[in-house]
Amino acid sequence: MAPRSSGDGKDLEHLVATIEGLLIPFGFSVTRNVRERDEDGVPLAEFDIAITGKLGSLPVSCLIECRDRPSEGPAPAAWIEQLVGRRSRFNWNQVMAVSTTGFTKAARRYAQEAEIELREFVEVEPSVSDWLSALRIRRTERQHRLSTAQVSFAPQDTEHQAALNNALSNQSLKARVFRPSRGGTILSALDLFVRSVKEYPELFVDVVPGQPKTVKLDVGFTEESHVVVDTALGPIRLGSIHLEGTLGLVESDESFSPVTEYRPVDGVSVAQAVGFTIPIQGEPVTMHLLHFPETGALHLTAQPTKNEPTAE
Repeated sequence: MAPRSSGDGKDLEHLVATIEGLLIPFGFSVTRNVRERDEDGVPLAEFDIAITGKLGSLPVSCLIECRDRPSEGPAPAAWIEQLVGRRSRFNWNQVMAVSTTGFTKAARRYAQEAEIELREFVEVEPSVSDWLSALRIRRTERQHRLSTAQVSFAPQDTEHQAALNNALSNQSLKARVFRPSRGGTILSALDLFVRSVKEYPELFVDVVPGQPKTVKLDVGFTEESHVVVDTALGPIRLGSIHLEGTLGLVESDESFSPVTEYRPVDGVSVAQAVGFTIPIQGEPVTMHLLHFPETGALHLTAQPTKNEPTAE
């Protein structure tokens, strides 16, 4: 099976395109989701992965189609027949079929006759993945915990002070009540705390994992860049905000998915892969660590877990 399955084959396409992209000669390119249209712009077909380039002055093109359907078993001969038809109709020089569930005997036999290259992802025994035994992925996560926030504003009359107090009373530190003068997302006290800490990365220099550090920050605002709080008397501009909280570091070892191998059917390993997921800026990102046995090279690739895969 592939290191990770989305059910629509996109993860497999991303992984295959990455591996093949690292192996192709200089001057060749790898493109995903290639659309073929007729002279009127009407869509005719969509291809998973295209490798194109030149050998001397001769244009060369290779189509790679991927199949990730664990519930349907080995890829059938009918799929190979479709790829033969695509090769003929759209003039591909070579076609490769990649499956996470292998191929039926009939599919293998017909692929050999029709000169369709087959690749598969198979889970390998732990002894095959000795390269991974010495590696450990340790993730360090920064934590920001805000305990208090005290605001002040320029006009100190009692009526406006009362309106501001009413607007902020019973609001949590995560409540988005601070509106930037330049527009954009309304912020919470915690947002202001995190933003302020990012402006001074040296605050984390002496933070030790498991030992939170107390910090106190006074955030001032300028005429050009400030925040307001909407009250019953209208927006009231803040003069400054005093923030107190802690900064912490949490370390954890990431667990890998089973090691899988990308290879020709019954052939020698082209690449081995393991996957793991980590949050980056609050969003889960799937990472794949790739090992190329022939050279011993290691590569790391990343893609958003819920969105379209992106280039590494």
